[in-house]
Amino acid sequence: MNLWRSLLLLLGLLSTFLPAAAASAADGWHRAPRPDPVVFVHGWNSDGSTWRTMADRFHADGWPAGHLVRWTYDATQSNVTTAARLAEEIDRVLDRTGASKVDVVTHSMGGLSSRHYLKNLGGAAKVDAWVPLAGPRHGTAGQEALRPVEAPARAHGPGPPTSRHPPAGERRSGRASPVIRPSGRPHP
Repeated sequence: MNLWRSLLLLLGLLSTFLPAAAASAADGWHRAPRPDPVVFVHGWNSDGSTWRTMADRFHADGWPAGHLVRWTYDATQSNVTTAARLAEEIDRVLDRTGASKVDVVTHSMGGLSSRHYLKNLGGAAKVDAWVPLAGPRHGTAGQEALRPVEAPARAHGPGPPTSRHPPAGERRSGRASPVIRPSGRPHP
């Protein structure tokens, strides 16, 4: 009988402390830092839907859906114009999420406009990590094939300001750098 009484007393004491501990853990979870929002920037002749699978995988790994932005832009405009539009989009994302920085993942021509944003439009202060995938870092000799879309074709050339000088820390060998911080330091 004493054993039952002791067990009931122990259960009563535990039930007093367990809800407080659970609530404390839940509060700590809500205070945990959220990952940076991710802005996906597509390449030439594409749109933000290209990033659906990757964004879904980020979401499955814990990124909030509202922190995954598959941005679409007009690929027939100049990369300088696209960079200005990207600056506006990143400001909207920062305002909406309350984050201090974003991560930018790009493909192909999206790397040119985002590089211009980082280097010339103050983007380095707002981007924690820049991930260029298959971007023409030094332009492309095949720009003549893009002649129907004059402005982006010129920006793909080997000499324009948007492709001439990669950000600090970026390799010039043509080998891919998987993640580059605008400061030039590798991302952890």
